[in-house]
Amino acid sequence: MPEENIQGEELNEQVEETVDDAEIITAPIDTTLTHSGEAADAKAVGDALAGKADRSEVQSNITVDGQSKDANGNITVRAQHIPYGTTGNETVKSKLDELAGKTAENIPMTDGENPQSIAEAIDSVGSKTADQIPMSQGSIETVAGRFSSVEQSITQQQQALAQTNQTIAGIRGDLDDEFTDAEIHTLVTEVFQEGGE
Repeated sequence: MPEENIQGEELNEQVEETVDDAEIITAPIDTTLTHSGEAADAKAVGDALAGKADRSEVQSNITVDGQSKDANGNITVRAQHIPYGTTGNETVKSKLDELAGKTAENIPMTDGENPQSIAEAIDSVGSKTADQIPMSQGSIETVAGRFSSVEQSITQQQQALAQTNQTIAGIRGDLDDEFTDAEIHTLVTEVFQEGGE
């Protein structure tokens, strides 16, 4: 017998021996398709899939805000199709149409009874002067009052600066009056000559 057949027979014997010695492992079968870690029963899987909708059927039944696919498979949703809220028949388009005709004269600044319009608010601000406009909401200080206090502060600072300049000029004058350049030169020479002896 050729050597290849002998090796093949030995290999077959080893495989048979390994298979005979192998432990048989059984896995529980889940026919309900609800148990994690168990093998799914093929018939139960087939029955479950048979009850599912076909992909083409699902795709043809998709709508967005009541709009279906066109011939190209696209769904076009316009402002008139989109609801403005969860209740009522208002759409985004109806809300936009409401805004389209509005001007500053008929847009209220706030909610409530008889609210001031934007135009009225602008008109009332336009006629106010600096002594009528508060610096901030609820403040009794006006813009004019703040400017006045800033002007006073600037004036005080200018006066203080002028006094400082006068004082410096006086000190310079006093220094100039006490010694001449020749006297300063003589003093320096005397000090250094005496210190050098």
